[in-house]
Amino acid sequence: MKTMSELKRIYLSLFQHNHHVEDHFESLLSMIEHHKKERSRTLKLLDKSEADWYFSNMMVGMTLYTDLFAGNFKKLSKKIPYL
Repeated sequence: MKTMSELKRIYLSLFQHNHHVEDHFESLLSMIEHHKKERSRTLKLLDKSEADWYFSNMMVGMTLYTDLFAGNFKKLSKKIPYL
């Protein structure tokens, strides 16, 4: 699976300094699988219909440090108009 090998490559490159990186990656995969099984039927159907959503140019994602951007989660909600 191309996406799985790409995920592993990126993960290992980010955490290469950690001696247990392979174990942590396997733990991540287990967690993903567990939560995938717990998804509702509606979301599972959506997953099938939008299988490659993460490649879509119709979505935007963002990562930020909550404490640096807003101070805390409560204050983060006040920043939504800015985003």
